Amino acid sequence: DVNRVTTKPKPILTEIDDTLSDSAAAAEAWARYLRMEDSRVGDIFVGQLKSTLRCTHCHHDSVTFDPFWDLSLPL
Repeated sequence: DVNRVTTKPKPILTEIDDTLSDSAAAAEAWARYLRMEDSRVGDIFVGQLKSTLRCTHCHHDSVTFDPFWDLSLPL
């Protein structure tokens, strides 16, 4: 196994505070990911994707940051 995390901790189930700046929220999401998955392969191939969803009723923006291992690009 190439994962540097030998003993997996319990996942953090709380939401990331939506009052944080995008950069702080992204850093927190990345830190949470690395708690569970940390490998040399990931150092090279894993990225982070920001997704924003806006409510059409109240106009609240919900922002999430997710790891990805591949990216589809048109040829």
